[in-house]
Amino acid sequence: MKTAEFAALLPAVFRNALPGDTTLAALLGVMESYQDPVEIRLQSLDRVFDALTAAGRFAPMLARWVDLEWLYADDDETDPMAAAQAWFDSGLPLGRLRLLIEQSHSLAQARGTARGLVRFLEIATGVRGFVVSDASQGTAPFHLRVVIPDAAANMSALIERIVNAEKPAYTTWEAVLNTQTGA
Repeated sequence: MKTAEFAALLPAVFRNALPGDTTLAALLGVMESYQDPVEIRLQSLDRVFDALTAAGRFAPMLARWVDLEWLYADDDETDPMAAAQAWFDSGLPLGRLRLLIEQSHSLAQARGTARGLVRFLEIATGVRGFVVSDASQGTAPFHLRVVIPDAAANMSALIERIVNAEKPAYTTWEAVLNTQTGA
């Protein structure tokens, strides 16, 4: 806000005294100088909450807002700062976390489907080639087979966490490395 805008908010008695009162004019000038940084920040506020442009230290908070905190924090973690530290310790790259946050709406819509699980795994790991198929047999109904590409073989803990969270609740699953399938 500019000095004239502050003056317009003052009661009439102060507005009338403003032209001759240097103290009041100086006070309004100070108020204007305090508002400038805030207004500059507000002009770019959308960047603060955009997953792709937000500060790296703010990404875990954004993940919490879109219910992706389970990727790196335990279920019993209630302290946001400890959860953020868990992300830093998890090894999940910031770029991958940003993409998951940015895609969280569409990922939530596809949750519980093979297509949604494959997409989640590919975004989180940065590796393409996951295959989720029905491996049900007469004795094991509702069983999924998750074929893991060779390039993602060293990410088993992350993959396990994702599959357990994103698969339908009533299903069991097994992981198979791509080399084991003969593909």
